[in-house]
Amino acid sequence: MTVLLVSFGKATKGQRECVLIERNYAPEYWYENSAELARYEIEHYDFQGQRIEFNRWLRYLELPLLVGNSWSDTLDAVEVVSGERVERRVVSYGKAEAIETVKVQAGTFRECYKVSLVRERETFVNFALRECDTIRTCEWYAPDVGLVKFVENGEEYSLVRLALLQ
Repeated sequence: MTVLLVSFGKATKGQRECVLIERNYAPEYWYENSAELARYEIEHYDFQGQRIEFNRWLRYLELPLLVGNSWSDTLDAVEVVSGERVERRVVSYGKAEAIETVKVQAGTFRECYKVSLVRERETFVNFALRECDTIRTCEWYAPDVGLVKFVENGEEYSLVRLALLQ
């Protein structure tokens, strides 16, 4: 499957300067410091004909990547809609599993970190569980390149071409 990634440069989201990337024409906001790579999570839920948006920064990777390290983070948000309490919880777990060589259409990349990620999403209405799902992802990061391959819920995506945009 093909995923189109385009970097649009700097932006501000959630009071942080970040990088704006478009994945298949949908905006994503990413922030990096010496301790983490974070993604601005925007979660939507339709309730009684209204679209509710929950959002905040959520740790995606703990830096520096070291095999065996693990991390987690939680997005917990509550809205009241027509007198009903709607809560959205996203729990993200990650672990740096191994260092591997990865071969994709764009080339062979050595010393890639293999990272396993799990995102559990739950929605509660008036404290009763309304829906839940789990997203499992395995990603490979090459030095000086970044993400070169990932598998999400059984679907594989990989780097096809590497180009420096000016």
